[in-house]
Amino acid sequence: MKQISRLKLLLLLAGTLSLTLSAPMMTAAQAQTNPPTAPPPRQHNWLNLTPEQQAKMQQIRQAEREQMNNILTAEQRATLQTARQNRQNPRNVFESLNLTDEQKTRIEQVRRRSREQIDAILTPEQRQQMQQRRPPRPAGSQSSQ
Repeated sequence: MKQISRLKLLLLLAGTLSLTLSAPMMTAAQAQTNPPTAPPPRQHNWLNLTPEQQAKMQQIRQAEREQMNNILTAEQRATLQTARQNRQNPRNVFESLNLTDEQKTRIEQVRRRSREQIDAILTPEQRQQMQQRRPPRPAGSQSSQ
C-alpha cells in the first residue's frame, strides 16, 4: 500500500512541477504574440482625402521636415531620426532636444504655417475632424487658433 501512495505522491509532484515550470513559458509566449504596448495600426487616409489632397499633404509635410532640419543642429537631427526609427512620437522628443528659444520660435512658426497650409486644402468637415484629432496645445504655447 505504501508503494502505491509513494507512486501517487511522485506523480502528483511531477505533475505540479511540470505545470509550475510551463506556466511562465506560456505567459511569455502569449506576451510575444500580443505585446500590450503595441500601438494600434495607423489609419491612413482617415480624413478621406482625395488623391490631390494626399499629394499636397505629402508636399507640405516634406517641406515642414526640411525646414525643421534646417533649424536643428546635427546632434538634434540625429536624436530625432533615432526617435522616428523607434516609432516614438517626434513631437514628444522635441522636449528632450534642449532647443534654444530661437529654435523653439522658428519651429513653432514652421508648424503654424504647415497647419495653415493643411487647413487650406481641407474641406470644412475634414478640418473639423483634424481639429478633433490634434492633441491639446500646452498651456502658454503660442497659437493663432
